[in-house]
Amino acid sequence: MGVQNDPGFDKMAWCRLSFKKKNSMTITAFVQELAEGRFRAAASQPIVVSAEGSSREEAMTRLTALAQEQLSQGEIVQIDLPAVATVNPWMRFAGIWKDHPEFDEYRANIAEYRRSVDQARSRGA
Repeated sequence: MGVQNDPGFDKMAWCRLSFKKKNSMTITAFVQELAEGRFRAAASQPIVVSAEGSSREEAMTRLTALAQEQLSQGEIVQIDLPAVATVNPWMRFAGIWKDHPEFDEYRANIAEYRRSVDQARSRGA
C-alpha cells in the first residue's frame, strides 16, 4: 500500500519539494497536521525552514517560498574536512591481562567452551 493510500497520510507525511532554479535541488520535508485545519511543513537539510498553513499544500507552498528566499541569499558549498586522529578508548585496556598467571588457562577455557557449543550445534541440540 502506497503512502498516498494510507489513512494516516494527511496527518504525517514525508514530501519532496523541488526548487526550480538555475541549479535545481530536491529537499525532503516533514508535513504534520497540528490541529484541525493547521499543518506544519519543516525541512532541516541543507537549510532549516519551517512554515504553517491551513492545508498541506499551503504549508508546503510557504515552506518552498521560505527555502527559495533563504537559498537566494547564499550558496551551498561542500567542504572536505581532514580526518581527525582519534584514540580508540579501548586501547588503554589492550594487553592488561597478558602477564596474568591464569591468562593461558582462561583462554583455554574459552576455546573449550567454543568447541562444546559448536559440537552441540552440529548435533542439532
